[in-house]
Formats: sequence, C-alpha cells, structure tokens
Amino acid sequence: MVRFQQWLYQTFIRSRLPFYFAIVVLLVIALLIVPLYFTFSKNLRTQITGINASLLSQIENQLDTMLKDIDRSSIKILEDADVKQFIFLSKNNLFEDVEDYQSALKKMYDKLAGEEKIHGNMIAVSLYIPGASQVVMSKFTKSIADYEDHQLLEELVASDLPSSGWLGKRLTETNYISGYAAEQEVFSFYRHLTNDGIVNDALLLINVRLDRLSGLFKNLDSEYPLGITIADESRQLIYTQAKGLDIGAYLQHASPQDDYFVSKVQSRYNLWEYGVIVPKKWLFAPMQFITKVTILLTIVVILFGLFVSMYLTKRFYRPFDALLARLKGKLPSEAQQPAQVDQLQYAFSWMMDYTEQYSKIMKDNYSVIKNKSLLDILKGNKWAGKDYVTLRLDESAAVFQVISCHCDEVSELSEQDKGLFVFAGVNIAEETVNYEGYQFETVYIDEQSFAIVFSGGDSYPEPDRFGELLEVLKQRLKLYLKYNWTIGVGNRYAEFRQIETSYRESQTALRYRIVSGNGSLIRFKDLQLYNELTLSENEWMRLKDDIMNHIRVHNEEEAYTAIRLFGEWISRHAYPNEHLNRIYYYYNSVFMELETIIFELNLNRDAIIPNVRYSIGTSHQALTITELEQLLLTCCRELILALSSQKQQARSALVQSILTYIETEYQAQHLSLESAAERFNMNPSYFGQIIKRETNKTFLQYLSYIRIQKAKELLDDHELKIQEVAEATGYGNRSTFIRVFKAQVGITPSEYRNRLMTG
Repeated sequence: MVRFQQWLYQTFIRSRLPFYFAIVVLLVIALLIVPLYFTFSKNLRTQITGINASLLSQIENQLDTMLKDIDRSSIKILEDADVKQFIFLSKNNLFEDVEDYQSALKKMYDKLAGEEKIHGNMIAVSLYIPGASQVVMSKFTKSIADYEDHQLLEELVASDLPSSGWLGKRLTETNYISGYAAEQEVFSFYRHLTNDGIVNDALLLINVRLDRLSGLFKNLDSEYPLGITIADESRQLIYTQAKGLDIGAYLQHASPQDDYFVSKVQSRYNLWEYGVIVPKKWLFAPMQFITKVTILLTIVVILFGLFVSMYLTKRFYRPFDALLARLKGKLPSEAQQPAQVDQLQYAFSWMMDYTEQYSKIMKDNYSVIKNKSLLDILKGNKWAGKDYVTLRLDESAAVFQVISCHCDEVSELSEQDKGLFVFAGVNIAEETVNYEGYQFETVYIDEQSFAIVFSGGDSYPEPDRFGELLEVLKQRLKLYLKYNWTIGVGNRYAEFRQIETSYRESQTALRYRIVSGNGSLIRFKDLQLYNELTLSENEWMRLKDDIMNHIRVHNEEEAYTAIRLFGEWISRHAYPNEHLNRIYYYYNSVFMELETIIFELNLNRDAIIPNVRYSIGTSHQALTITELEQLLLTCCRELILALSSQKQQARSALVQSILTYIETEYQAQHLSLESAAERFNMNPSYFGQIIKRETNKTFLQYLSYIRIQKAKELLDDHELKIQEVAEATGYGNRSTFIRVFKAQVGITPSEYRNRLMTG
C-alpha cells in the first residue's frame, strides 16, 4: 500500500502534467458537445412532431374514409328493396314454396358477396333475422344456434345500444375465405333495421379483418422506426402496426412518455383515437454515437499525455524499473517448490476423474452416438472416424446397399409405444440378417421406420438371394408385430460415397406404397419403368368431370364405374419421384368438387365427408390409392343419397301444391294446362309430365276426375238443377257435363240422382 501511494505521488502529484492535460481535454469536449446536443435535440424534436402530425392526418383520412364506406355499405344493404322483402317474408314465413325461397336467398348471397368484393375481402357481412332465427352470409345460411357469434347477435338485438355502432377488437370465425371458416381478429360494425321503432326486424353485422388494415398504411413509409395504434373510446387497442419498433415493450412501459414521442388525434367519424409512436432512443442515436466517439478519443488523449509525462519525469522517478523490481520480489523461492508439486498432483487427479466420467457418458450413450453417426453417413456422406465410434461398415467394401422399413399401421399407438415398437422391429431385423451372416448396421430413422445399411465384398449375394432374405424379413415383422411393414430397396453401389444415394432411393420406394399398397416390397430399380409415361391433363380432367356429372344426375352405378376408372388411370400414370404428390392432387380436386356441391346446396358436410385427412401430408401418413378410392366411393354414395332426398322433398312439396291448386280452382271454366303451368312458372309440357307421373292421369283427366267427384256430392242436393251442378263444377255447357259424367260414371247425372233417391 505504501509503495502504491509513493508511485501515485511521484506520477500524478509531483508531475501534474497528465492531470492538467485531462482537465483541459474534458472542458473542451464539454464546451463543444453540450450546446450541440441541446440544439440538435430541439430541432429534431420539432421536425419529428411535424412529420408525426402529417402521418396522423393521413391515417385519420384513410381510416375515417374506410369507416364511412363500410357504414354506407350497411345502409345500402338494409335499404335495398329485395333485402327488405326477404327480411319481411322470412320473418313472417310467407314464402310460397321452396323454389321461391331459394331464389330470394340467391339474391341475398349475391348482394352480400358483392359488398364483400367491393372492399377487397376486408369485410364479412352477416344478416341476422330474429323472427326467422337465421343468419344469412355471402355463401350460405346458418341457424342462429349454429352461428359462431350467436350470443353477440342476440345481445345486440336485446340491448339498449344505439341503432348502429362499432365494437372493439375480438376473435371470431365468421370471416369466410373460399368457403372455409378462418379464425380472425376483427372489429365489427352493426346496424339495426326496424320499421316501427320498437321491434328489431333484422341486424346487419360487418366484421372488418384487422390483418387487412396494413394495406391502408402501406404508403405511410418513413425513414425512422415508428408505431401506429388505433384505440376505441375505452382506450382498448384495436390495431397496431410497427416498423422497427417493439409495440409490446411500449404497451408494457410504465411511463411511455419517458422513452417515446407519442402523438395522438381523435377520429372525426367516431370516438376512436389514432396514435403515432417514435422511440426517443432512435432520435438521439447520432448524439450517442458522437458522445461515444468523443469519450474514446478523450481516453486515448489522456493515456497519450500520461505516457508523455512519465517520459518527461523519468529523471526524477523510474516507475517501470520499480515495477520490475517488485515482480522479481514475488518469484517463488526454493522453500515454496513442494507446494507447486502438490498442485500438479491435484491437477492430475482432477483430469483422471473427469476422464472416467467422460468414458462413462460415452459408454451409456454409445447407441445414440452410433445411430447419429450412421444418419450422418446416410443423409450427408459424413463418414465417422474410427477413433470416434466403431462401426461394422468398411469403407473399402465392394458393395453398399440400403433398405428402409416402414410400419404402415401404428397411428393409434402413443409416441412412446411407437418408439418401442420400432426398436422391436430393429431387433427382429438384426436377428434375421445375422442368421444369414451379412455385414450390416441398423439405423433408427423415426418412430415408424428404420433402415439397414449393407456392405460386403465380392461374395455379396445375388439380387434374387437378397430378395428372398427381404421377403423373409417382411414376413417375420408381420408375424411377430402384427402389423404390415413396407420395405423400400435402394440400388447397389460400389463406392461408400454412394450410400446416401441408395438411402434416398429406398425412401423414394417407400413413398410409392400409395400405389403398391401397404406391406409391399418395392425396389427402386423397378420404378424406373414408369419414367417413360406421360401425364395427360385432359384425360384425368375428363374422368373427374364424368364422376361429377354422374353424381349430379344421381346415377350411383355409373359414378362408381367412373371412380374405378379414375383410380386405374392414376395407378397407371403414377410417378415414383417428383410426380408422386400429384396423386393426392388428383383426388383432392375431386373432393373439392364434392365440397362445392355440398356448400351450394347447404347440405350436412359431416354426414357426407367423414372427418379424415385426405390432403397431402408426409409420405408415412398418406393414404393408399385403394383407401382413397374407398373413401371417395363412400362419400359419393352419401352425397347421392342426400341429393336424392333433397330433390324428393322439394318435388313432393311442389306436386302437393299443384294438386291442391287443381282441387281448389276446379270451378273455373277457363282452367287449362297452360294457365295452371303459368301459375307455377313452369313449362306446360313438363307440368303435364309431373301430374302424369304422380296421378297416372293427364291434366284434363285429373281435372275431370275432380269435377265429377264434386258433382256427385252436389247431385245429392235435390233442389239443385243439372245446369246449376254443371256450372258449379266448371262446365258452362250442360250437354258437355252430361257427356263427361256418363263417360266416367257409366250413367247420366239424372240416373245417378234417381239411384241416390231410391238407394
């Protein structure tokens, strides 16, 4: 301590040059930096305030314009005459028949979908009619019980809120994109329709997608980081957008005004608040850089002055010589040597302990390390060094070949059980191959598959003998594990560097199980036969159209035949490599056509298409062509049954309406096939066919039958004359009535009355 004080006194007190030099440098820096800092920050603050005001004005104008457009859309929809008529008829259940209702509903779909298209799919429109308990959207109709936001709609109808207004941010699934429900963050606009000012006849709900708001602000580009916020009247955030700024950190900040410039403005359209946020840290980044550079230069100058002053004062005091002298006094003496020996023994003991621990870790995890090394060989040709891990593969072998084994049917097992299941398969494979005396290594790939890497010399078995071994292996896996295993066989190669190629070929062969079926033995070399085939887009499109046409006309037998031809065509034209996934594309295209019919006719999807994944997935989880074909046949049968049932119901209602009309209007003398068909907006020929099919009579025969039955009832009244009965049943001419009556009954009206009197 005394020596240090002496050194300090001699260096900085006795020779004051470094101290004075540092003071002068710091004063100069302070005089230069402080005024510059305040001037810069003031000008920058003024500039940013002006830019933020301009940005806020643009945001306010664009967003208010969008809100007004959406409000105008709601007024346009609710003021439309067709919409008002549809609401009135739906609420009071006044539609004449199903076709009338479907026609009016189609107009509603077009009007709502048209407004959605105008706003570029930013909004989703829903029309709720309380009296009919239904919600109409742009593509289909739902009952209020099945609608995702039914609780919100019912609360809005029953609440005392204003007749129109905006709702804050919320999560919903009412935005339909390409016919599918997608969960979205939205804010919503609602508007009531009431004719008497008391009862809400309908409620229009417009959901605005928040993820589409970024398109409004895409032109609000800036050269510095900023954030845009939109909050409702309760200060709850509706939307945020940031460029180079962590909005989450700003929202969690206790005192944002300390670290951020915040500019806000009130919307002129509603009570929302728009804000622009700029971090102060970015604004003062140039000054911080200048400050750091200045401090660094100050330190360099001070150190330079220190060494200069020490050199100038070396005739009074030699600090380096004194430092070396003190270091020499600290060197160990001979009496201290035993302590150094003890330290060496301790270090050696420590090294041995850790070596033993490392050896134990290597031993316990040898199988994992070995499997990783083998995967490196298969997937990247990274051969493990002999000192790292011992393998039974020899780089100098004459033949290398890889097969991959995949279990096709363990989806119902847990992840842990799948792993144990594959390890059992590995054990069976090793026993089988060891029995034959092959040189090999087994590699665990994933929870459903493993690979076997073969290597050998000139005595490596011929392909036929090797194929027999693989057949035995496949059968033993099926026998002991009770599941089908598909085996993919890669080609043989003479260099170890081509192990990766053989492995990839075996994996490609596995993927081709979609055509060959589960539990197959697939050789990659056999797949090359398909390379000369060419795909005909027109042919598969024609086959798909045949399937859909037969379904639409409810011809189940022809639809089944078309599906079989479709599967046969895909089996012949399937490619083993890059075109394999097109198989799923072909089948998915058919399923998408089925779903289009289901949504157009508002059928029950769950009852027609089971809840299975038929989309393109991993090759291990994919369905085979046979499974896809069976699934398509099942869906086809269910859809045809649903279409037939719907058509039968609609036809029954129509026929009943026609027959009721004839039985009611039989008294009209002008009633004819043409006038009755015009009443139902139908072609007279088709109208007559419907009556013939349902009653086995022509229109005139059925009309005459109804009139004569009514005439029999009237003839029981003896006070009515024959002419009056004829006029009451639609016959203006008495002789015509008598002729028709006699043709049907066999006697004249007078004779029929006499028999009633005597009977």
